[in-house]
Amino acid sequence: MREHLRGDFGNSLFVCSKPIQFLNCAAIAKHYKIKDANIIVVTKGISDLIDFKRFIGGLYEGVVFERVDYVKTHKEAVSLHHGSRYKSLFIEDDRVSLYYILDKIRRKNTIVFEEGFGTYLGSYKYSLSGIRYFRWLWSSLLFGCGLDFGEGRKTNHVMVRYPDLFKAIKPHLTHKVLPMPGHVSECNSASSAIIDLYESDINFLLDAVKEKCIAVVLGKWGGIENNDKKSIKDNGFDLIFYKPHPHDGAPETEFAALPTPSWFPAELLITIIARTAAWLTVYHYGSSVFLYKKDLPVNVTYRCLSSGERYDKLVEHIEAARGIDKDLM
Repeated sequence: MREHLRGDFGNSLFVCSKPIQFLNCAAIAKHYKIKDANIIVVTKGISDLIDFKRFIGGLYEGVVFERVDYVKTHKEAVSLHHGSRYKSLFIEDDRVSLYYILDKIRRKNTIVFEEGFGTYLGSYKYSLSGIRYFRWLWSSLLFGCGLDFGEGRKTNHVMVRYPDLFKAIKPHLTHKVLPMPGHVSECNSASSAIIDLYESDINFLLDAVKEKCIAVVLGKWGGIENNDKKSIKDNGFDLIFYKPHPHDGAPETEFAALPTPSWFPAELLITIIARTAAWLTVYHYGSSVFLYKKDLPVNVTYRCLSSGERYDKLVEHIEAARGIDKDLM
């Protein structure tokens, strides 16, 4: 690992498709001192794209990344760099869905990086069955793509925030694991600059929540379940905010709208509100936010409105790993 800490990833290309992934890429480039780094942002799943571009251009373009390109799809990302060769390619996933596309980019090393709890416990073993499962298994064996995150034959490294947790869940991938500081670390290190970009909105928010009991509801794709709205309202909060899912940006009329854009990282929003609020409760639908509690303020409570088997199993793994990984909550 010392080799990589010296910046020997060489000329590198990052490909990401979510704001949280972009922040992880920036954290990796800084932590491993990668000087020759370019990044492609796939935009089809990012709402409020204009504002997100403003954020990137103000803090990262020409500073952390020499070049930032925006394309609508991963296929366009491959076309953009057709014929180029990189020493290292950093991608969000090496499973079947993206493998066939991104494998066309010429490189020496392939690195996949964490983006949430699906990194530690993938969905396929819970959502695929019968013919579909064996088709994906056959594809992974024949073509070398991973059935689960990090299992691709061409994947040299897996970068995660909690290396020991990942190793405990996937011991067969231990030899690939490298640590990364994570998007919360990047939010914290760049918080002053980020807040400066949205100074008036954030000052308004800080004043609104000062010394109050606040709730923030993190919407899933498509909004909130109606029966959840009443239960949240009945808890007597001074103020309830709704943060839409960054993919759809769908508003919620029964709760207060946040002055920050929909792409704004939930973890940074939590950190900002917790500065002046007396107490903050975060409601979510199996969000990865719970995974990063250790990196967030202590005056925050998390309530999962809908979990599912995968979420519950990962919580079990985290509980079991508390004595393994000192960074886990």
